[in-house]
Amino acid sequence: MFSDDSYDFINAVGRDLRDKSQYRLCQFKIYSRSNDSKAIEITKQGHPVNLFLFYESVDGSGKIGSIAIYGLYLNEYLKAIKQAGSIFGLKVDSVELDAGFDDYLDIYVNY
Repeated sequence: MFSDDSYDFINAVGRDLRDKSQYRLCQFKIYSRSNDSKAIEITKQGHPVNLFLFYESVDGSGKIGSIAIYGLYLNEYLKAIKQAGSIFGLKVDSVELDAGFDDYLDIYVNY
């Protein structure tokens, strides 16, 4: 289970994403998923734009351990994360573009 600080952080990320120009006309939904992850889902006119999934650290601390990003702008996010060494202010331990049914960024953070 995420700590209160982690929940607050994820909700703040959702608010910050709403201010980004590429998401100006989009709809946002922030919700908890059954597998102990929290999602920020971004759609535009009912079509998926991005899905950010935040996963709890495996150490049971309630902190964020990893983030997966699905949807558009994956290459732009990958480049920006690699250059900054962080995402949403969290230090990134590793980031890679994984291919599967849907491509996604797999990001491990140090929160």
